[in-house]
Amino acid sequence: YLQQLPAMLEHCESMSSSSTTTKLNVRLVHVLCYLLPIRNIAYTVKYKQYPILHYVFRESLKCKNTAVQAVVTIAKNIDHFVELLNTPFDRVRVGLLLRDVKESWVTTLFLAAIVGNTMDERLTTLYTTIRDELDECWKIRPLLDGKALIQTLDLQIGPAVGMYMDEQIKWMLEHPYGTAEECIEHLHHFPKRQKCNS
Repeated sequence: YLQQLPAMLEHCESMSSSSTTTKLNVRLVHVLCYLLPIRNIAYTVKYKQYPILHYVFRESLKCKNTAVQAVVTIAKNIDHFVELLNTPFDRVRVGLLLRDVKESWVTTLFLAAIVGNTMDERLTTLYTTIRDELDECWKIRPLLDGKALIQTLDLQIGPAVGMYMDEQIKWMLEHPYGTAEECIEHLHHFPKRQKCNS
């Protein structure tokens, strides 16, 4: 992994654009690259499990909580990004992953390229597509907030609201220029059993 790091940094620099809002965290990449082999190991404290990287960054490196959480999120999603590099582009799937990793998506993607040894056109294509179509998708506000969903779809307060909110986000990712009226129409056809069971 460390031997691939210089090539990865060069590859990233060659693709970077001044119009790209989200950048590679170079400092974090160097440390995480060294720790990639242990990213899936966990440890237990008071019957609760944590990723080993949580311990390394919190207890050993004494990083701030924001950095610790970013590292844990990156480690959790690296293998998902490896899969993205080897499967056809799915806008909703990619968008949901970006809403989890947020500003760390470039760092996660390039670490995944090292893990999957995919420093080729697959990386270039995925990076460019995400940059042009989905960067900052985690900042998109829902067309309908929880109150509007309850009133429009005649929902009961409870888990159903969360399910319809999730479905709305998926629809918005798939239809970036869709209107609130179109979204409501889609949600009206969302499986009735979801509404009833909740």
